[in-house]
Amino acid sequence: MSIAERQAAKAKTINLDDDLDTPSPAPTRTGPRTAPGQLMDLQGRYVEATDRIKELEAQLATGQALEIPLDQLHEVPGRKRKLTDEQFSELVENLRKNPLVQAITVRPRAKGGFEIVSGNNRTAAYRKLGRDKIMAVGLQATDEQVDLSAFYANLLQPSLPDYEKYLGFKRRQEKAGKTQRELADEAGIPESTVSSLFSFDKLPDEAKAHLDVKPQILGYHAAIKLAQAAASGNADLVIEAVQILATNSRFTQAQAIAHATKKREAVAARPAPLVVKDGKTVVCKIEARGTRLLVDFGNAELTAAWAKRFADYVKQETTKNHGA
Repeated sequence: MSIAERQAAKAKTINLDDDLDTPSPAPTRTGPRTAPGQLMDLQGRYVEATDRIKELEAQLATGQALEIPLDQLHEVPGRKRKLTDEQFSELVENLRKNPLVQAITVRPRAKGGFEIVSGNNRTAAYRKLGRDKIMAVGLQATDEQVDLSAFYANLLQPSLPDYEKYLGFKRRQEKAGKTQRELADEAGIPESTVSSLFSFDKLPDEAKAHLDVKPQILGYHAAIKLAQAAASGNADLVIEAVQILATNSRFTQAQAIAHATKKREAVAARPAPLVVKDGKTVVCKIEARGTRLLVDFGNAELTAAWAKRFADYVKQETTKNHGA
């Protein structure tokens, strides 16, 4: 019997009526089970995702706004404007209840996906809200043009703290090699304003570390005074003043200036540090500064261990006094 005859004989045994009465269950689609099959499946998905990104790039190049998946967006260090927790919460609630008024700006990345030029906080708010896409417009520009665009987009925000403006100008200066006058011309603002902002540059690094976390606590007018105090030999008082600003919301910038510009005679009146020794070896130095007690072990591990012991001791003494 030929192959054709065998196939015809099998066909005669099929009961179409039975098939109609009892439909076969739909086949369950499963992923590939073998390693080569899984690899081919991943490659297929990668190609599909790459094609989709290219399609988005082409659409963005035309200047039209479109929705981009959040997992395709990447932040570039230095471009995100810092918001306080309260400001970010307000942004999240605003976007929860209202549509996005201004689309974010993006640019294709060589590694795939898109870098955010402007709109990092809006993107972060969308992620917080559990959204998966955000409206964006494309920007076709060189690296320098993109950095400049992102910088001035932030600089024009009225709520941008002076310290962040300084950081922006500082990054721009380091990257472009421009003078303060050239930066002022480029920004269209007086050179004196740029010079005043660069007063932050003259603050001690320890003070700027506090401003990195809370840039809104100090304006450039006060920074000028604090920089002058640091240059006159009161760097330690400047650090203290900025630290208090960062931790005490009732402490004003005027009080910070007064604290940092104390006369050196008053500073010299401080008690000499207490030195704890083990034989000839210095274990630590203890110094009282106003309401603070500074203990310097010169060793990070020792400091952490003694901090715990000191906390336990203070707690024990406090409990003892309360019980007396």
